[in-house]
Amino acid sequence: MITVRLNESYGSRNARSDNAAGWFRSAATALRRGMDAEKKEDIIVVLRTWAEFDALKSGINVSWGNKPVDWQVITLVSTILTTTAAISSDLSDSDRAIIGPWLNKLISKVASSRWKDRADNKAYFAAYITMLWGLMVSDQQTVQKTVDVVKLAVHDMRPDGSFPIDSQRSGMGLKYSSDALGYLIMMSALIKVNSGFDLFAYEVNGRSLDNGVAFMLQAIHSPSETNKIYAIPCPGGGDTWGRLISQAYHLLTQPRIWQFTQN
Repeated sequence: MITVRLNESYGSRNARSDNAAGWFRSAATALRRGMDAEKKEDIIVVLRTWAEFDALKSGINVSWGNKPVDWQVITLVSTILTTTAAISSDLSDSDRAIIGPWLNKLISKVASSRWKDRADNKAYFAAYITMLWGLMVSDQQTVQKTVDVVKLAVHDMRPDGSFPIDSQRSGMGLKYSSDALGYLIMMSALIKVNSGFDLFAYEVNGRSLDNGVAFMLQAIHSPSETNKIYAIPCPGGGDTWGRLISQAYHLLTQPRIWQFTQN
């Protein structure tokens, strides 16, 4: 996938991107569970090949706004990055010399992406990926920037734990809100594990990530009632998958929301 051919219609999918992301996602999972040297080498060959051909070289930016990297491409980059992290100890110096600069270029494009608002699930997704890369290459300045993203997110949060931008997106308000909170929690967990700094304890006028979890728990129990508190009509966007009251219930089947609300 050297050049990506985007369909920018809301909700559209790129089959090649989806398939590639699925492959890398499965590879990362298999690596964590353990595999033999031969299969590891197969994964390294794929990563090297993508890097050597400068995969995702063009066509990854949307045409609107500040032309950020497309969400589906960001998703694919995240799976490539987690696979690389999972196999990093098996990479040779020559592997790193090829894969590293290619990944650095991709992460830089994701990190420089800007959407209309800073309090946006895609902005948090980009920050999460940037943090992963910063931790992998020991770039403390990059890690600190993502710490600031989490702090600003708590600042921007409403007292009830909802996010002003994502919660208004019609029938998809809760889906995007859960995405936003998920990225913030994953970033906070990574920071706590790697530096000991507890972003979960960070508060702004009584608001913290705990408020966000409480709001999503409320959404699980009463999705339509919770969604319609802030949702507004969004023709051609959030209305596509669920209206203000008839909330997009597939939100409740997403594994991540259960993972971070069980405790």
